[in-house]
Amino acid sequence: MQTMDQIQSPKILALIVLYGQTLEECFTWRTLHNSENVTWAIYNNGPSPVAFPDSVIFCENLSNGGLSQAYAWGLEIAEQNNCSHVTILDQDTTFPETFFKIVQNAIIHTDSSCFLPTVISKNGFKMSPARWCCKQGREFKNDRIPQKYTFIGSGTTLSTALFRTIWDDSFMNLFLDQIDHYMAYKMRQINVVPALLPATLIQDYAAESTNRESVRARHAIWKKDLRTFGKLIHSELTMELWILYITIKRIVKFRDPFLFR
Repeated sequence: MQTMDQIQSPKILALIVLYGQTLEECFTWRTLHNSENVTWAIYNNGPSPVAFPDSVIFCENLSNGGLSQAYAWGLEIAEQNNCSHVTILDQDTTFPETFFKIVQNAIIHTDSSCFLPTVISKNGFKMSPARWCCKQGREFKNDRIPQKYTFIGSGTTLSTALFRTIWDDSFMNLFLDQIDHYMAYKMRQINVVPALLPATLIQDYAAESTNRESVRARHAIWKKDLRTFGKLIHSELTMELWILYITIKRIVKFRDPFLFR
């Protein structure tokens, strides 16, 4: 049997989306940038210019165009550079230094076009993979991927061919919160079964913030994206009811009636 070193490693495009950080401040980059057989693509969403080394491909959108624009750009870069897979990264997640070795080994030895790590929040909440229930992701504590799954993007690896198959202009109507759920929705429509990576990531989950201004800003983005997502998957009434329910819960939790705005 051939060892992994004897088998040609897959060429992976690692896509990091930055916002409000330099590359040197990005813990994800500092942890993983020495990984082998990885092409780096950095998308700076602003608000300030960032210095990039010559070894990376980069794009700057200082007006904060959102994740959809970043993902679309990353897919084009992967195709232009003949990368077989794309790994989606962010600046708020702690990765093991061996993460890309784990991903490459899984690609070589697992018959799947999508690979998901386990992602937990700093408070121990299991965020991904999750069970898709009532048009939302629900915590799923078993060590496997549920049949009706969803996920968050951080650490997700897709074959470039699968990425191109599911991607279309409808994603460009989403800014942030529901893009990953929509990707999972479209993958379920074509019966893609992801593989679970033997890796656990820790994310600095923005929704756990108690800062009032941060909560208001995140809530406004979440409502807008959820309404758009509802239209895309033909579940507008369900999403409106969910928005009402979560808004009331957050008003009680943060004692902030402005969340109704």
